[in-house]
Formats: sequence, structure tokens, C-alpha cells
Amino acid sequence: FYSHDEEIQDFFESFDLAGRSHRPQENEDYFSLINWSTGGTKSEKYIEESIHHHTDIDSAGTITNTVTIKRKHTWNEDVLREWERILSQYGLSTYEAPGILIDILGRGRNRTTNRIYVPAGSILMDSSSADTETIYDADLKMTYFKTETELNTGESSEITLSYQLPFSLNLSQSADTYRLIAEKQPGTPGSLFTKSIQADPSLKNLAFYPQKYSLDYQGNIVYPTNLVYDKYFAGVFAK
Repeated sequence: FYSHDEEIQDFFESFDLAGRSHRPQENEDYFSLINWSTGGTKSEKYIEESIHHHTDIDSAGTITNTVTIKRKHTWNEDVLREWERILSQYGLSTYEAPGILIDILGRGRNRTTNRIYVPAGSILMDSSSADTETIYDADLKMTYFKTETELNTGESSEITLSYQLPFSLNLSQSADTYRLIAEKQPGTPGSLFTKSIQADPSLKNLAFYPQKYSLDYQGNIVYPTNLVYDKYFAGVFAK
């Protein structure tokens, strides 16, 4: 819900009805991937997406994230046969439909623009996509990295980018906490999401949230999950 009247808008927000994006707090990490189709097809329904969000914390508390986004266009002839089964119940057939209609409904090329929202002031260090742009969103007061992907049926893509956060852990204290809010794109079923954290060997890992995690072969803390709803991750570190 949204209203130009500030009092009404405050009412919507007080009941969490406004759909407002999360506003990162001071020294809080944030991630949200927003995709929108620019190809004029309905192929997004057939895109499988997985995200790996990895955080490195060095001995000085500097935080660097590496995000890998994988997408696959899964439309196949089985989908067409299912359409045929449904339409036959109404005396119709996909064989009578022009090919361009089938392309629009999912078989066609998936062309998307991707916005990767991160804390304001994050610095892009590397990207596997040559067309990655760094843009500041004045409305949301966040930085986002903009890329584009195109996939034909059966094709896959992978984008990896690294960026440094505009804040560090204050390890001069007894301990400090790394916090991440991962926000799903509204209106989507949610992507597969894996969060991992690697701290410098000189740092002590005092606590983590969620408490159920695994360790990979490199000793990284790994949380395999999915973004069916927004997720929160945290770790407490000290020297």
C-alpha cells in the first residue's frame, strides 16, 4: 500500500503493509537482486536462479563480498506437451498457434537487466561481466551494480563480482558483529541462496546466526538456503 498522505503512509508502514525495501542500518551488510525482463517475453517463469554470497573478513576487519549469480533457461519440449494437454481439453491445440506466440509465452530468449543492491558506498573491485555499472540510487540511498543477461532455451549464464563494503569490523573492541540482510525480490518464488563466511585465521569466531551451518573443505562457514522470504545472517568475531 502507498499514499501521498504522510499520516496514512505511516499507518501502512506501522503494520508492515507498505512493501518498503529494508533500510540498512549503520555497519550492516545488505543484498538484494532485482531482475526485470526487457525482452518482451514471459520466459522468466522458466529461469532457474542460484546465488552464492561469500564474505571475506581480513585481519584488519576489512570486508569483501564476492557474489556469483547463475541463471538457466529451462523451457523444453515437455512444457509444450503440457500446454497441448491442457488446451486439448478445450478443443484447442498449440499446433494452431503461431511460433511467435509460443516464443512470447516462454520459449523465446530471456533478456533481463539485473540490479544487485548493496550498501551505499560499496566499491566494485572486479566483475566477470564487462558491462557492469556502479550506480547510486538516491531514492533507496543504496548502491547497485547493473548488468544484463541474455539466455536462449537450454542456455546458462554466470556472473561473478567482488566489492568492498564501505565499513569494517571494529576489532579494537573486545568483539564486533558482521550482519547481513538478504532480501528477496517481491513477487518471485525465491532463488536458491548460499551464504558463506571466511574470516582471517587470526580472528576468533565467537558465534554465528543461524546456528545451523556447515563447514566446507576450506573451513568456510556455509549456510545453504533459499530466498522464499528475507533472511538474516550474523557472525561475531574478535582478535
